[in-house]
Amino acid sequence: MPADASPRCPVCLTTAAGEPSHCRTCGWTLYGPPVLGRLTADDERDFTDRLTTGQRTHDLLAVVRAAHLGPRSETLVRAGPVRPEERRRAEQDVARELAALDLTDADPHQAAEQAGAAGEVVVVEIAEERITAARFDLTSEARPVESADLRVVEWRSLMPELSGDPVERAFTLAGGIGALSVTYEAEVFEPPLNGLAAGEDRLTVINRLPGWPLPELVAETIRRGHPQARLLLTRPPATRKPQTELSGDLRPTLAPGSGVRTAPEVVRVRGGITAGAAGVLRDGRAVVAAGGADGSVTAWGLPGAVRLSLDSRHAARVTAVHMNDDLVVSGDGRGVVLCRRADDGSEPRPLVAHLDRVIAVHAGDTAVFSLDGTGALWRTPIGHGGDAFHVDVTIAAASALAVTGDGTIVATGGTDGTIRLWDGHTGDRVRAIKAAGRITALAFAPDGRTLAIGHLDGTVARCDLTAAHVTALPTVGRPIRTVAVRDDGVIVTGDDTGLIRCHPWAGAGPAVGTASAVGAGSVGSGSVVGTHAPAAVKAVASHADWLLSAGADGLVRLWARDFTRSSGRSGQA
Repeated sequence: MPADASPRCPVCLTTAAGEPSHCRTCGWTLYGPPVLGRLTADDERDFTDRLTTGQRTHDLLAVVRAAHLGPRSETLVRAGPVRPEERRRAEQDVARELAALDLTDADPHQAAEQAGAAGEVVVVEIAEERITAARFDLTSEARPVESADLRVVEWRSLMPELSGDPVERAFTLAGGIGALSVTYEAEVFEPPLNGLAAGEDRLTVINRLPGWPLPELVAETIRRGHPQARLLLTRPPATRKPQTELSGDLRPTLAPGSGVRTAPEVVRVRGGITAGAAGVLRDGRAVVAAGGADGSVTAWGLPGAVRLSLDSRHAARVTAVHMNDDLVVSGDGRGVVLCRRADDGSEPRPLVAHLDRVIAVHAGDTAVFSLDGTGALWRTPIGHGGDAFHVDVTIAAASALAVTGDGTIVATGGTDGTIRLWDGHTGDRVRAIKAAGRITALAFAPDGRTLAIGHLDGTVARCDLTAAHVTALPTVGRPIRTVAVRDDGVIVTGDDTGLIRCHPWAGAGPAVGTASAVGAGSVGSGSVVGTHAPAAVKAVASHADWLLSAGADGLVRLWARDFTRSSGRSGQA
């Protein structure tokens, strides 16, 4: 090692400034007293055994901290499969770690209320998906009014090497190294939050991942720059109680110089949205269901931000949600699929337990379809919905799922760029159609004869199932995460950067604006009609009079059909 180089810990791979005797992150001995005599084979073997044990222990602690995402993270642990006794010891260590902390269930509104005197308050949340800074105006009645404009910092902007896979990302944030070997330097963990107007005594930092080394480093870095800031630690994802009440207001964005309200009705889901679905009830109301990292699934009717139901029965992060009228179906990181009615107060009913994380679900009139990360596709009948079946569609086809309105045809797509069609009643394979690259989203048109396709490279395409022909629309360059098809054939997409676009079946057109300054309804191919930037869009749906979107930032927006009108009310979830 060069004389001016800092040592890198062989257990957690962090760089230690100076010459500390122990790593401050994991406690591994970096420097010790000299040992006289020759190094023997037994000495080398003893050191190797101790290092392997230290590395496995470090990774196992990360596995337990991120246990809400399911068991797949165990495959990342260094030096082989995890033994039950090892996991039990790690669970005990994490339990002792949490017992020593002063944990709270505080949310941003409550944190803002605790600031006391009226004025501006800033609350920074450090969460599994991202870091957000929300600005509140505390009224004279100590009632916080939150701005709809959030400052969002994605983890990958701080750590470009960080995996986009949610399990691998959580494993790394929780301190795991494994085969990923993501390294980091302490100085990169100062999120770009400069320009916050509130003073240090009006800044609160909420760390939702206590005990996770990287989030704790972020909190420490923020407080180093703002010594008077308060620090609150909430319960980690696996133990956190879901937030159920509605409170607070959101100020609409104004078009520059116009004084005309152009932002949509907004609902914010505390803690962010990990999976979402949007649609319309039989009475014409827009409805959205959003799943969170705490296992909750909440449904609202809009306009009015009326909460229809809360399902907090998932024991792991919600990874997939779908709605059919008022039937809400959801899947989680442990493979469990639940269903319930959104507005009758019924208890959620378990449908199937997959062996891996649920990738997608679809609620039909007579059956529920669910797809997991191993490529297992299940049909589970509801009512008198025929027979159940289980089909292996292969891992390469396990990224996206769509089902026709009558449930007769099921489409799957994945990394191999092939659309596979299946008989929705028997599970028999009907056809395979080659598309143009990795598929990330699928949706059938209302007629069931055309399929909209979203790709990882940002390409949007339509597939004529009768002719087995795929036509690509202009590429927008960002991974498509959700897609829907309107009755008039327009494809609505949401991408990784938070942009919502409309694409007619044919033709091309430029992006025309953002959520705060859109024109009076001109919708060309690829036209931007709204944004959740920089957070990914999790769900979109469009009706004759409105467009509904939900983003990973926790915001649910109801856009008027001409994209300039607002329904006038806002809420907090």
